[in-house]
Amino acid sequence: MDKVIYVGTAPGNHSPDKSPTIKRIAKWSDQVGIKEWAWTNLSNLKLSELKLKEIDFDIKQIEGYKVIALGNLVAKYFEIKNIEHLKVPHPSGKNRMWNDPELEPKVIEEIRGFTNS
Repeated sequence: MDKVIYVGTAPGNHSPDKSPTIKRIAKWSDQVGIKEWAWTNLSNLKLSELKLKEIDFDIKQIEGYKVIALGNLVAKYFEIKNIEHLKVPHPSGKNRMWNDPELEPKVIEEIRGFTNS
């Protein structure tokens, strides 16, 4: 099984152990059967609107991982850098896309296909 890393934009307002985003990612990983996964952000700064030109991301930290991009900005960054990734909607509870009950099962199946799980 592939190692997986989820990449977000910037730290949220919750500590990692209480983060709704990380809880959702853990749920996805469990449902797909991913035993080894990691989490990182494009930036360590808490910025409400991070710009692509402001990103100074160390690509080495994702080497050897299947990369799952959380949201549009992260996916755009990886597209520009020609890094293979799967784009999924950001798992934040503030993302209204998650109001659609059909979305999460689709995302889980996309992750399963991308990670060959």
